[in-house]
Amino acid sequence: MFGMIVKAVPKRPKELGLLIVVGGPGASGSSTISKMLAAKFNLRRYYSGGLMRQYGADMGMDIHQFTKYLEESGRGKEFDHKVDSSLLKHAFEKDVIIDAKVFAAICPKFQIPATVRIWLDSDLDTRTKRSFMKKGIDVDVNSQEYKDERAKLKERYDLDSRRFKESYGIDYTNPKLYNDIVIDTSKLNEANTLNLVLKLLEDGGYLKQQ
Repeated sequence: MFGMIVKAVPKRPKELGLLIVVGGPGASGSSTISKMLAAKFNLRRYYSGGLMRQYGADMGMDIHQFTKYLEESGRGKEFDHKVDSSLLKHAFEKDVIIDAKVFAAICPKFQIPATVRIWLDSDLDTRTKRSFMKKGIDVDVNSQEYKDERAKLKERYDLDSRRFKESYGIDYTNPKLYNDIVIDTSKLNEANTLNLVLKLLEDGGYLKQQ
């Protein structure tokens, strides 16, 4: 099933409204922006990270531990496909936003006509700081706690890159191959990022296609 590749992607039926796909590495802010877009356009939001976290929690692991487990156990493809099978069903609902790291890349393989695919990136240090901000923790960048979190995010990115390559043949390090809009948010706050996304959606005419 997941090895199937289809060249032509049909246009999304008008009656289904919007399908916005948002992705980004851990702590990039992609989930925050996807929530803001969901509120802006009244979309139902589906989050692959939440599913993965729940699978990990059911096995007594946090997301970092679970990501390592997937590689060490060789079960990465099994869980990736389990998550995406769920997301694929939601993609044909009316007015949805899918927050997932690789969904933009697999859309063409399953003839999923997304309205727009957006990737939000940021550098590792910015993502580390945002990780602590999300937890409401003020930490010194020279502290061991900061260094440990930075190392975890880096390792998780590398683990995801290898797993997605194995599961789908996707080059996770090159999001421009799979997304319509790619933004480096390292120097942007949430409001500025949202405003830029909205401007690019308007300039690109993505919403007019509906």
